[in-house]
Amino acid sequence: MFNVQCQNAWPPELQQRRVKVRVVLPLMGDCALNVKAICPKDFEARQNRINMKREKYTMSKKRVMVVDDEQAILHACQRMLELHNYEVKTASGVNSAKKILGHKNFELIISDICLKGEFGIDLLRHVKKTYPGIGVIMMTGTPDAASEEECRREGAFDYLHKPFEMSEFLFSIDNFFGSSKK
Repeated sequence: MFNVQCQNAWPPELQQRRVKVRVVLPLMGDCALNVKAICPKDFEARQNRINMKREKYTMSKKRVMVVDDEQAILHACQRMLELHNYEVKTASGVNSAKKILGHKNFELIISDICLKGEFGIDLLRHVKKTYPGIGVIMMTGTPDAASEEECRREGAFDYLHKPFEMSEFLFSIDNFFGSSKK
């Protein structure tokens, strides 16, 4: 580490051009370096641009968990969401979803209603009770009006019928994120 000292604080001839600076390094003596001097105002503007890009990147990655006992559906949903700039975790059951929820924050959970030996509606109730800020979209291959009504009453944002088109799936997710910004 070394210190560079200027007589005047950022004179105009040093701003935004390459200049020779004489630096004294311990153990090495005098040496000349060719550097680009940046005035503090320009440096601050550059740092702000970098920070805004970082914020935009981290803000654009919405965290979503998909819960289904069918691996093909989990894989298809995960791939589609990752292609659309979502951070995705998958779970094959209610218990594994609860474990993941304990370690990571999500903004949206998409769950099947009928899982092997478990029910997605139990996960919906758990999420709405324990993590009220997380949205839930339910999906099922055996749709009926009673289960749809129960899901909506318990707080589900949407209810999708399988098989669904990926455009319908993404539309529902985009609607959730669009309505949660308001």
